[in-house]
Amino acid sequence: MTNRMPELLCPAGNLESLEAALHFGADAVYGGMKQFGLRAFAGNFDEEALTQAVEKMHGAGKKWSAQTSTMWKCARPKASSRARSST
Repeated sequence: MTNRMPELLCPAGNLESLEAALHFGADAVYGGMKQFGLRAFAGNFDEEALTQAVEKMHGAGKKWSAQTSTMWKCARPKASSRARSST
């Protein structure tokens, strides 16, 4: 068994937080784009800033991970009219 150090993965919602993550030793950073995130007011990256972020991370020899959010729609069956009228 090889001894491996854990990877420090940090979130980044903008270039400023990405810089902070790098400054404090992040091995990898994850972030998302405005149209693919579900966190309200999170900021997230537009296309230009995302390109800059990935280039900065790769230039530093670090990893970038893309984060996307999905929202599942709860599809509960609706009570039939017969079931409602019998109560």
